Amino acid sequence: MFDSPEEIPETHSLQGLRLGNRYFVDIWDQEPYERIKVYGKNILLIHGDRDSIVPISYSDKLEETIDHVEYHVIQGADHGYLGEDFDLAVSYIRDFLNVKQAVAQG
Repeated sequence: MFDSPEEIPETHSLQGLRLGNRYFVDIWDQEPYERIKVYGKNILLIHGDRDSIVPISYSDKLEETIDHVEYHVIQGADHGYLGEDFDLAVSYIRDFLNVKQAVAQG
């Protein structure tokens, strides 16, 4: 969204949310794909293929970067999930947590 930290305004509106400068400045120099490699825990990743905020290529790259990710793409969904998309996202979350719980209980 911005080419340099100096271009980030004091506040910026993003999908109706008013975000302060810190929201963007704090993550400017982060290397998320490198940082996530050391996380080491299972990750559930759900992405709408019509996301207008976060390009799906970011999630595709994350899936290629680590081996402990369960990745689902919701066809036709934007950044938020409504109706059937919401129900599908919830089913992915429920299934993911149920499997983790079953493994933890042995």
